[in-house]
Amino acid sequence: MSCQTLSDTLLRDISNLYDKADDYNVKIQVGEDSKMEIFKAHSVILRARSNYFRSAFSLNWAKKEGDFYVFKKPNVIPIVFQIILKYIYTGTVALDTVNVENNFIELLLAADEMNLHELIEHLQQNIINLSRLNNDWIIQNGVKLFNIIFNRKGVFPKLEELCNNIMIQDPKLFINSNEFWGLDDEALLSIIQLESLEMKEISVL
Repeated sequence: MSCQTLSDTLLRDISNLYDKADDYNVKIQVGEDSKMEIFKAHSVILRARSNYFRSAFSLNWAKKEGDFYVFKKPNVIPIVFQIILKYIYTGTVALDTVNVENNFIELLLAADEMNLHELIEHLQQNIINLSRLNNDWIIQNGVKLFNIIFNRKGVFPKLEELCNNIMIQDPKLFINSNEFWGLDDEALLSIIQLESLEMKEISVL
């Protein structure tokens, strides 16, 4: 049996733990109030796949309730964590699904928090592809994206380049939209300071 075959078999067996196991030892409370959901997982998988969870267990961030470690993640919505957890177990994520497209930015932030660098790379590239194919998407999500990128300079370099290019090549596409006024001060200042920004005058009235 080749090494590749062994690797594929191991990945398949670990992937099966995502929805077929009955020996979970972690409960993760995700979301808040009526939108809160509980996800079950294995501490050994979380440790192996995420530096965030490795640190969480070593620093005793999780409470122990009976046989379970209990985490609380109120800052992540359940649909996003479900995608993240499946990625942790299987190494895959269907980036072209509606749930993912509607939550690209939330996924990006969650992946960054949990130090899932490979997923961050894939998400950045897919946001770039989506913005090229669909102007409406970047107009609708631009404020949130710009605020995140320009308040985390250097964290998402591909998206920072995308945002800069949008403002340089077609600034009116975004500036003339109603969403523009949701920019925070840091993001707006970064845009104004772009040396290649080709706009003679911007009306703010």
